[in-house]
Amino acid sequence: MKTVFFIAISILILGSCGENKEENNKENPVKVHKSTKEELYYDDKIAAIDLNEGSYDLSQSLNYSKENGDAENVKLLLKGKNIVRLTREFNDVKTGNYGKNYFYFENGKQFASREVYFDNQLKTPQFIDRTTYYDKKGEAVFTKEKMAEYEIDLENTTALPVKIKHIDISRAWSILNQEKEFETTFQGTVEANGATFLIVGPNDPDGFTSALVIQHYYGDIGAMVKNPKKYVGVPLEVEFQEMKDEKGFTFQILLNAKIKK
Repeated sequence: MKTVFFIAISILILGSCGENKEENNKENPVKVHKSTKEELYYDDKIAAIDLNEGSYDLSQSLNYSKENGDAENVKLLLKGKNIVRLTREFNDVKTGNYGKNYFYFENGKQFASREVYFDNQLKTPQFIDRTTYYDKKGEAVFTKEKMAEYEIDLENTTALPVKIKHIDISRAWSILNQEKEFETTFQGTVEANGATFLIVGPNDPDGFTSALVIQHYYGDIGAMVKNPKKYVGVPLEVEFQEMKDEKGFTFQILLNAKIKK
């Protein structure tokens, strides 16, 4: 009798556990997103650009930074004169956020944007991979995202639809075109590692600046180096080239700097 009683109790317990498990599944269903044909089409285009980035021409902005560690730059992938992808890389020390914004183009029109960054402002900081799609009028029509505590886990995380979010590209254009807070005015020179650097940036002591190695001293460059106090704050047109030394250190070579008339 004791054995029979024990078996009966066990069946009741197992049955109860099964019911609770089923109820929990109903309360917390697994979220599944079925991608549309249009979404898959644009995802394929994004993947094709990213996988073949080495086949495009590369153009880039100056590398800007602040004394506190903030940093920003922009890189362009080009097919002839047409922009294929614009990438803004940033590090914001105050918020603790860092990462990249990607903007994808076809025939001169943006069809998608993507944010891959660490969001330190969340209650539990997370890595976020968010993609937004745009219609032919340039309106954001759909956004999906995935989140993970570790960046490496994003690859195996499913992206789900979220509230539409437009990613503003205007800051990236300002960086690329040396405008607004990324304006290139003469801010002086600095000697370091046996080289002389021309410092450019806005007329703001807390603004972004960029350093370029001076290789020649003729024209406006020579005049500024000889009398720096006279030219501080003067707007410049800057041409440069990014290079790497034998140790892999990246630096910017000043090709030319002209005072804007």
